[in-house]
Amino acid sequence: MTSASTFSDSTQSEDDVVAHIEQSDNPIASLPERPLPHLDSRYVRHNKPGELGEPLIVMTPQALLQIREHGISNLQTELGGFLLGQAYQDNGRLHLKIE
Repeated sequence: MTSASTFSDSTQSEDDVVAHIEQSDNPIASLPERPLPHLDSRYVRHNKPGELGEPLIVMTPQALLQIREHGISNLQTELGGFLLGQAYQDNGRLHLKIE
């Protein structure tokens, strides 16, 4: 799996943004506002809807396939990894999109 990170505001460093979020009383409020993605053939839900305080996590079927392929690539060794995605809010509800 490959991933890339971009940071578009050249006046602030990524560390400055992280520090601002950590100091905020409501870090979700500082995230960009985006509507929840529609669950169609492009995205699948990772967790149950409506779990109190839990973010809604959606990912592409391709991401799920890559996770599975990585997990079975070596059955002799415990494998791990990181999932990278984007965090947004929709009316104060946190949702994460992993592609």
